[in-house]
Amino acid sequence: MLIFGRYLLTNYLKVLALAVFSFISILLVSRLEEITHYASMGAKPLYLIRFILYQIPYILPIAIPISCLLSALILFQKLSFNQELTALRAGGFSLKKIISPILIAAFFLSLTSLYISSELATASHLATRKMVYELCSINPLLLLQNAKIGKLQDAYVQMEPVKNGEAIENLIVALHTPSQERMSLCLVKQIGMGSKELKANQISLISSSATRTEHAVDHLIIENQRNRSVS
Repeated sequence: MLIFGRYLLTNYLKVLALAVFSFISILLVSRLEEITHYASMGAKPLYLIRFILYQIPYILPIAIPISCLLSALILFQKLSFNQELTALRAGGFSLKKIISPILIAAFFLSLTSLYISSELATASHLATRKMVYELCSINPLLLLQNAKIGKLQDAYVQMEPVKNGEAIENLIVALHTPSQERMSLCLVKQIGMGSKELKANQISLISSSATRTEHAVDHLIIENQRNRSVS
């Protein structure tokens, strides 16, 4: 490769690396909700860093094309400002020959972006889901939090946020079973995570079932418990 080609590629890649890093830093904010949600689940710092790194393959297919365009514009603006472009044209180089190193680099960058989109992004998505499922399997309280976030059919879950994955407060679970014409309501003041069991305080269970006769009164069952442990 000619000296001017290496010079163009060196300056182009320097600006490209800076632009990609800047876009990754900015676009990570768009995934801040997922990151904070995972952090609130009581994840350790090392797992949280891994989770953040798994978000980068989502961002690169967006960051690379924009960074390539900005890097090319900045590079040729600099060449024009320093009269280097004029010197190259005066030396007998055509525009096609001048921009050819940049076009070759852009071709390989487009292949890299395609590979990231098709392979790395899907693999990182799978790894991210596995990390969330593993964390939920270790701590059952997080399953309740995910049930609150997910819209369950014929069910309603409301509670205060999980505190470092150790306890939840003011849990409300309402479940409607249309096939049995039954409505169930569970109220729990506090649920804590012990070493080998879940400990619940001030539990109220209310359930109802409709009778089949025309003039009968619906049945209502109310049960209160002060403490209960589940292994």
